[in-house]
Amino acid sequence: MLKINQRLLRGILSEGMVLCTSNADHTVVEPIVLPSNATPGSRLYFEGFSGTPDEQLKPKKKVWEKLSADFKTNSDGLAVWKDNFLLTPEGEKLSSKLANCSIK
Repeated sequence: MLKINQRLLRGILSEGMVLCTSNADHTVVEPIVLPSNATPGSRLYFEGFSGTPDEQLKPKKKVWEKLSADFKTNSDGLAVWKDNFLLTPEGEKLSSKLANCSIK
């Protein structure tokens, strides 16, 4: 039996996602840096968007593909979606070593 936060991902049990930044040609990839006191498994949110998540994303609507186009790091290397910071439950910002790059 799987826990709520566990999923099979290509046949392998997964308990989360790793977010990474990459440059335009994907030759440099860096993981997003969490604040040192962040708790694994905590729900992250974007500044100004603390609503209830969808139960399931419908693949035909391509929601993730549309939203992820604006998911990036700003000029300071902070993770943003449409200029709204990606935050921990404590309100701390997530960052990357790479600035002005896409996040996947």
